[in-house]
Amino acid sequence: MTEEENIKNRKLKHNLLLIFTIIPIIFILLCFLFLSGKFDRTQSVENESIKEEIIKIVYITDNNYINHTLTSINSIKANKNPNTNIIINILGNNLSPEEINKIKNEQTDTVKINLIPIEIQHKTDNFKISNVTRYITKIVYTKFILASLFPNENKILYLDSDTLILKDLSSLYNIDLQDSYAGVADDWEMGWYDHRIARYFNDGIMLLNLKKMREDNIEYKLYKYKQTKDKNRFTTQDCFNTVMQNKVKYISLIYNTVNHAYVDKNVIKKIKKLLKWHYNKKIYPYKNSKEYHDNVVIIHYAGLNKPWLNTSDIDTVTRQLWYKYVPKD
Repeated sequence: MTEEENIKNRKLKHNLLLIFTIIPIIFILLCFLFLSGKFDRTQSVENESIKEEIIKIVYITDNNYINHTLTSINSIKANKNPNTNIIINILGNNLSPEEINKIKNEQTDTVKINLIPIEIQHKTDNFKISNVTRYITKIVYTKFILASLFPNENKILYLDSDTLILKDLSSLYNIDLQDSYAGVADDWEMGWYDHRIARYFNDGIMLLNLKKMREDNIEYKLYKYKQTKDKNRFTTQDCFNTVMQNKVKYISLIYNTVNHAYVDKNVIKKIKKLLKWHYNKKIYPYKNSKEYHDNVVIIHYAGLNKPWLNTSDIDTVTRQLWYKYVPKD
């Protein structure tokens, strides 16, 4: 073998040695970086999961309903996750000093309550809106102007006072509304009522996109419809359905389950019948009614039969459940 060939062989061996030495080192480094990144991402996800949620809620109430509002609030406090922070805004009308003190006493470290006295006389007079019944007063129409009352908020969860919250509200509050005006659930009782509206929702529980509502002047459109076209059948509900139809996001009925459906053993069958072609297995993955009941987040005592009234039309289970959260005097 010539000297030149020896030199070439030595260079080849040297290069091979470098290759087989460096490549494993590079490989080890890459693995380390990858695993470190994966660990960091895992940590990030874990941190997000324990990150404190801030849920903003609004109730509208008066001296007739304040005790029921506080019952609903008690259920939120009892069933929320420890790391969930909640800001509850109570729009109150005609509340006594004793009732105001009751509200203040319901606050905790993680549940803050803002009491906002509200007078809508000037607003309702302009649109010639009168009290609906002895129990339903003009205060309910404050629901039309929430986007104006909370100008710095992009989103808020509106709850009727006749609701019980059985689980943490984060899954509802974190629904992505995109360009929809609200996240709403189909109305159990009246889904068939107004044939002018393709799909009819209940306005007693709404995740409201306040930013989008302000942009499209929904407040004015709601009042205008109420003044000129509404038949006054369901106070505000027809207004919301007509003005916001086709621009809402339908959510699972677990977020708005009427009390009699909560104890109905055939609830899944009835949901399918109610929703018809709108029924979605991704939204309703429950194998049976018990599994559905176990996942209910909000019970809504919609309609005229309330758990605090002396009526035989309320089932014992949900009546007792309501009184579990009634404030103690």
